[in-house]
Amino acid sequence: MAGGSTAEGLLLVGHGSRSGAGAAEMLAIARLVGAALPDVAVDVGFLEMTDPPAGPVLDGLAAAGCRRVVVLPLVLLGAGHAKSDVPALVLEARARHPGLHVHFGSPLGISRDLVVQTAVTLAAGIHPDSSPLGITWLGATVVAMFSLAAAKARTGRALRNVTLQTEAKVTMIDGTLAATILVGLVLNAALGWWWADLAGGFVIIGYGLREGSVALRGLN
Repeated sequence: MAGGSTAEGLLLVGHGSRSGAGAAEMLAIARLVGAALPDVAVDVGFLEMTDPPAGPVLDGLAAAGCRRVVVLPLVLLGAGHAKSDVPALVLEARARHPGLHVHFGSPLGISRDLVVQTAVTLAAGIHPDSSPLGITWLGATVVAMFSLAAAKARTGRALRNVTLQTEAKVTMIDGTLAATILVGLVLNAALGWWWADLAGGFVIIGYGLREGSVALRGLN
C-alpha cells in the first residue's frame, strides 16, 4: 500500500481478525491516512489471524527507502498487545535494520470527548439508565477474563514461562477494569446510585491516562 520512495513511513498495526470485514476496515483506514499524509509511506500490518504480518510489512517500508518509521498500534488501551507484541516488533525491526529509525507510537488511549462527556454528565445531573442485558454481558465477560487469567497463570508457572505469566497479569488487569464498570452498573440498577456508573468510567479514564503516560516515556 505504500507509495513511492519517501523518507518517512507509518505502519498501522491492527490486531487481526478472522472476519474479512475487519481487515477491510483496517485497509480503508490506511487509505484515508495515506491520502491525508501524501509525503508519508503508509502501510498496514497485523499481529495475528490476518495477512500481511506487521513484521514483513515494516521490512518492506525499509526496503522502499524509508529512513524513519513510526509503528502505531490501533488499539484503545495498553493491554498485552500494545505492551509486549508491538514493542517487540519495534525492537526486532531495529535489530534487523540498524540504519532505520523505528519509533513506537502509543495506543489510541481514552478519547478527550469521553472525558468531557463524563464531566458534563456529572455537572448536568444526567442519570444513566440501567441495562440488564449490559450487566449480564459484562458479568459473563468478567468471569471469562478472570478464568483466562487464572489458566494462563497456572500454565505459565507449570511451564516456567515468564511471558505467559506476564500475560496472565495483563488479563487480570483487563478483568479488573471490566469488573469496575460492572459494579457501577449493578449499583445503579439495584440502589439507584447513578454516579457509580460514571465513577467506573473515571477509573477507566485514569487507567488510560496512566498507560498513555507510560507509553510516552517508553520506546521513543
